[in-house]
Amino acid sequence: EERFDRAVAQNYRAVVLHNEGKPGPLREAVRRYLDADRLFAALEADFPNEPQVLYRRAWNAYYGYAAAANADDNVRAEQFLNQGRDAAARLLTIEEADHSLVTFAERMREAQAEFLSNSGRHREAIVLQEAIVADRAKKIGSDRKTITLSEVAYGKAILGTIYRKAGDREKACRSWVEAEELLAELK
Repeated sequence: EERFDRAVAQNYRAVVLHNEGKPGPLREAVRRYLDADRLFAALEADFPNEPQVLYRRAWNAYYGYAAAANADDNVRAEQFLNQGRDAAARLLTIEEADHSLVTFAERMREAQAEFLSNSGRHREAIVLQEAIVADRAKKIGSDRKTITLSEVAYGKAILGTIYRKAGDREKACRSWVEAEELLAELK
C-alpha cells in the first residue's frame, strides 16, 4: 500500500530532523510526526487492527513524544504518549506473548510516568511508576537473571527521581539505594 510507504517516509523525515537536536528542526520534527500519525490513522481506519500499521504508529508516537517533550510541547507530548500506549495495548491483544511488545508497552508507561512527574503531577507519576516496578519485580526468579534485575533497578532509579521531584527525599534515596543494590548483584 502506497499510503503506508508515505506514512513511513514521513516518520523517517521526522527522525532525521529530530536527531539534529536543534529547536527549529525539533519543532518541524514534531509536525512531521503528527503528519505521519494522521497518515497511519487513515490507514488504521481502513484496516483496523492491522499489526504493521499499529506497530509503526506506536513507534512514531514513541519518537514523537520524545521530540515534543524536548521541544517543551506538553500538549503534543501527552497526545503522542496516549497514542503510543493505545497502539501498544491493541497490539498486545493481537499477540500477548510478544516480549518485545510487552517491553515496548512498559516503556510507554514509564515515559508517561516521567511526563506526569515533569508536568507536576507527581502523585499520578508515583502510582504509575510504582506499579511498573512492582510488575517487573514479579519477574525476578530464583535465578535472578541479569536482564530482570537491571530492568527493576532502572525502574527504581526512575522512581527515585520522581520521588525527588515530588519532594520526598527519604523515598527517593531508598529507591536509589535499592537500585544500586540490584546493580551490585550484576558485577
